[in-house]
Amino acid sequence: MKRVFISVPMRNRSDEAIEKSIEYLHKVAEAWQGEPLTPIHNFVEYPEEIMDAVNSPSLLYLGASIEKMALAECYIGLSDVENFSGCSCENYIADKYGLERLLVRMDQCDDGVFNDIFEEMEKTDGESM
Repeated sequence: MKRVFISVPMRNRSDEAIEKSIEYLHKVAEAWQGEPLTPIHNFVEYPEEIMDAVNSPSLLYLGASIEKMALAECYIGLSDVENFSGCSCENYIADKYGLERLLVRMDQCDDGVFNDIFEEMEKTDGESM
């Protein structure tokens, strides 16, 4: 079975919102590929001593995510991720390393899976997240 890497924004989002986004994009990816896909889970937890030692936790998580992306045959992510550095980097890397890719816009997703992001954007009045 093919494996799909699913890229979704995680910063300032609940585990529930992230999981809902992943489940939705997994279904979209299976429809796109026309077959069942095994999602590559990119949740990573590090021991406290590692987190205390790193200068940039976001960079640490991105590195782990890219490592897991190497296992994928295809990639699904969002096209409108300018405010989400990690997702933007993942999109770029998937493209440059030739993963079969599908990008979707947040506002075209059903089930309100990105409502929390839109609400946060409204609160910050469009400032960079």
